[in-house]
Amino acid sequence: MTEKRPKAAASRLFFALWPDDPLRESLRHSTRKAIRASGGRPVPPQNLHVTLAFLGSVADADRAGVAAAAVNVREPAFKFTLDELKVWPRAKTLVLAPGTASVELARLYSQLWDGLEEAGFAREARPFRPHVTLARKVATPGKMTLAAPIEWRADAFALVRSITDPAGAQYKVIRCWALQGESPQGPGR
Repeated sequence: MTEKRPKAAASRLFFALWPDDPLRESLRHSTRKAIRASGGRPVPPQNLHVTLAFLGSVADADRAGVAAAAVNVREPAFKFTLDELKVWPRAKTLVLAPGTASVELARLYSQLWDGLEEAGFAREARPFRPHVTLARKVATPGKMTLAAPIEWRADAFALVRSITDPAGAQYKVIRCWALQGESPQGPGR
């Protein structure tokens, strides 16, 4: 008889730029008409973020490597502007993205993934397209206007756990790291 091994504890994890409450409110206010016009299902305001690295299911035993990759990021804080509404037809999503590429954001992404690869994680093959997902299951987008461009000051990034339940995804910030390699900060950044 084969002995059943207990399933290793794991969590669905990703790294993200996580907005503070005033930025989250600006995102909500500036995009509400576009979300309504998209005919899609709005992403709850508490779930708005910019994904830097999606890791998928990570065994609890491998979380030390994840944290080590974050601790070794040595990028300064920076600003970038989200000013372009787009519908991604294949994914049927409405997103808000930078109209102009941010060199600093690309460096943060690259440095984080360099550390994650050293820890044994495989970098996604698709190119990095920074964005905030605003709505899913977009039907027929109407006229989409952005009330005002959003300037995002990236001074920290977060490790986030994704919990899927029948009501939809719930995200929980596990830990934040200040850019420039300062000491870690707790959730709520």
